Amino acid sequence: MANIFGTDLDDTLTGTNGNDRIYGKAGKDTISGLGGDDRIYGGAGDDSLSGGDGNDTLCGDEDNDSLGGGSGNDTLYGGSGNDKLYGGDGNDTLQGGNGNDYIEGGFGEDVIYGGQGDDVIVGDLDDYRIRTGDSDRIYGGAGNDSIYGRYGNDSIYGDDGDDLLAGDGYGVISGPDYGVRKDDNDRIYGGSGKDILVGEFGSDVLDGGSGDDLLIGAGGGWLRGTLDSSRGDSEKDVLTGGSGKDTFVLAGSGGRPGSGTYYEAGDSYALITDFNQYEDTIFLAKTNRPVTQSQYLIEYSLGAAPEGLPAGTAIYANNVGGTQPNLIAILQGISPDSINLNASYFKISDEYVRYS
Repeated sequence: MANIFGTDLDDTLTGTNGNDRIYGKAGKDTISGLGGDDRIYGGAGDDSLSGGDGNDTLCGDEDNDSLGGGSGNDTLYGGSGNDKLYGGDGNDTLQGGNGNDYIEGGFGEDVIYGGQGDDVIVGDLDDYRIRTGDSDRIYGGAGNDSIYGRYGNDSIYGDDGDDLLAGDGYGVISGPDYGVRKDDNDRIYGGSGKDILVGEFGSDVLDGGSGDDLLIGAGGGWLRGTLDSSRGDSEKDVLTGGSGKDTFVLAGSGGRPGSGTYYEAGDSYALITDFNQYEDTIFLAKTNRPVTQSQYLIEYSLGAAPEGLPAGTAIYANNVGGTQPNLIAILQGISPDSINLNASYFKISDEYVRYS
């Protein structure tokens, strides 16, 4: 164990394999703890802190710091400034603090707090391996945050601000997320503000909270204007808009005419728990494929929910000329006699519905 102190200059400090205490003080410091359960304090300045092996505690303090936990169950505090926090392996706790932070939990079941500011938070590393576990809890805090849970059964809380919250995620903005499949059953809560909630793979629970929210149980490519790899497969999503004028997207793809329904298998559907025909909107696609492929018109119909499922109005989709319509959604507590597919609260179109 060693106590190591820097100066007010730009220091490079290295610990031992013991349980060290390292203090950078002022200046633009580079500090590495190596082995052991270290405590590292960057102090003032744009510091780079690396915990290495062991269960480390890293504190960035002021300015724009970069913190890497390494292996072990680490605790990272960004402090004020626009910080970058990387948990690495292990079950880590990461707190961004004030500022517009980038936070990546890495492998393990992490707890992440964005704090104040417009943060970007990624629960797990971005790779294409099929993984299980890594179920994170992520809290955006105040500000307009973008949160991507990635692998595992994540719980995501947007809190205050206009947030983008995706259960599986980087596929929402950068491409199909082929590494995530059926076992990613996420719970996503928008909180206050005008939020976008995307479940993607797995049976997800989405709750918009207050504000005019957009809820997409599956099919995150709708936001990118691309086709979706995350169509419902044995997927049962529960969508609750909360207060405000909410939009539920059940089919379609941003900017690409015709992408079909998101719930295609016979046992997949979305349960919309609080549809309000006087405030809310349901978005559906007119055709089942993009213009570059052979298209079929989709025909929608309404009826009573099947026996054994929550009571309400069932929405069915069928390719025109087909014989067997598929259940894609249930509007819980809504009588089929009280709504109409031709009403303004249904948007059946292949046009991109912009959300701003």
